[in-house]
Amino acid sequence: SESWRFCVGLINFPAGLFDNWNPSSIQTGVFDFTWTGCNSLTAQSVENILTSIDASGHYATTNKLQGGTALADAGIDIDYDGTTLSVATNAAIDSLSGKGWEVFINGVLVIPNILDLAPAAAYSLRSFDADADPNVVRVRRSSDGALSNFKASEVSDGTLTDWVNNVVTLSPTLNNGGFEDGATGYILGSNASIDTTVSRSGNNSGKLNVVGGAYTYFSKQNSPLEIGQQVKVSFWAKSSVADDSHRFRLVLGVTNNQFTPSSTDWEFYEVTQTVYSTTELTFARVGGGDFTIHIDDITVTNLTADGHVTTWYDQGGTNHATQTDVAYMPKIVDGGTLVTEGGLPALDFDGVDDHLFKDSVAASFTGNDIPISIFACFKETASSYSDIFSLSNSTSNVPLKRLFRINGYSRYDQRDNAATFIFPNGDFGLTNQILNSVTSTGNSVNLYEQGVLKESDTTDFGNFTLDRFSIGALRRITNDAFMNGQIQEIVVFNTDQSANRAGIENNINSHFTIYS
Repeated sequence: SESWRFCVGLINFPAGLFDNWNPSSIQTGVFDFTWTGCNSLTAQSVENILTSIDASGHYATTNKLQGGTALADAGIDIDYDGTTLSVATNAAIDSLSGKGWEVFINGVLVIPNILDLAPAAAYSLRSFDADADPNVVRVRRSSDGALSNFKASEVSDGTLTDWVNNVVTLSPTLNNGGFEDGATGYILGSNASIDTTVSRSGNNSGKLNVVGGAYTYFSKQNSPLEIGQQVKVSFWAKSSVADDSHRFRLVLGVTNNQFTPSSTDWEFYEVTQTVYSTTELTFARVGGGDFTIHIDDITVTNLTADGHVTTWYDQGGTNHATQTDVAYMPKIVDGGTLVTEGGLPALDFDGVDDHLFKDSVAASFTGNDIPISIFACFKETASSYSDIFSLSNSTSNVPLKRLFRINGYSRYDQRDNAATFIFPNGDFGLTNQILNSVTSTGNSVNLYEQGVLKESDTTDFGNFTLDRFSIGALRRITNDAFMNGQIQEIVVFNTDQSANRAGIENNINSHFTIYS
């Protein structure tokens, strides 16, 4: 250990030096302070050091083997010039951590897997474990109510949006788009009927019988259209008269699409548009005189839709945050497009009623002198009371622990059963992504923002009785303070993570690039 300690002139460290390192045993502290104070080392040198130690294949045990006696000090201490580390370096850190080594870069423990610190709950749209690809969300498709789980990779690689969009919700064989189930699912106006003698396929078609120009129509009940979404509707029509005086129309939302038959044979029609104001889907006559229009083989494809999150999975255990009411579900796909912030996936909360919850988490924070550590990555859309995270009581407004935004700045409120209360604040006016961290024990609370301590307090707190845990809202006797913005990650510990705080923040920031 300490071989190159304080070698301020050391800039380039050779590659492969430890590839064949093979001692008979390993002593504790073998790399303790080895490159401490080498502030001129390049990022490439850091890569050379760590990839070479990893290439040796040795575990941080006295006999070098997996399952051996762990070293009392397994730290690999490296100081360097602070430039961006490579993907290969981070991969080596992941691998070395898996072998029991602890890598300290510029004095901070690098934490490749937050789950190793045993959080009470860990929610993200990335995988905390570089070697795993877990389900991170369960999503409800707005066009047809279908549900599906999605892995971290599938959220970002297009699998999720492909599943949400381009969904056929009506066809000749689905939901009676071919009228083979008669009038089921349709409202028939005067002189509209199901014709069992004329069809393009199957046995039936919808018929509009226009007498003296009188209005007639049929409409789809439980319309598959969605307001604000793009839809494609195709169908076949057969008119008894082919001229401009004997037209018909398809109403989608509030838009009238008019058609003039060019022959009396079956003809194919297709309309693509965005649906506005209503979900009406109606076929009706336009022209005058006496004529008939037959409609058959209707297909509706919802080109865009919303994806609502019903479950945000806890990657550290089974404390999955859920929402069963569709109206209260945050979006991960909005109008066919993945919700992102800073180029990475996010959950969008509407500031009205969207929230997720898992109340059993609250038991881990009920009692006296229970520590809590919170790490949250988010962006507020509109300045308001917006809770990112809260622990509260369903029958009292007094006890709570909450991280929220208020009038343009972050704030952490902590109030025990006796109403002992503190509220450290962050900086005013941050409008981009924010990383807030909180570490709290029985008599010490610290609020950090973008890795910098903003306020501390040493109030001695008493007992907390908490039975509600929420993301995106404050749920007490009534629900309020709904989050207006995007949340990307929340990790909560029922342990004091002060010693690991900088490492956890670096882990989060290296993925989201929130601050420099």
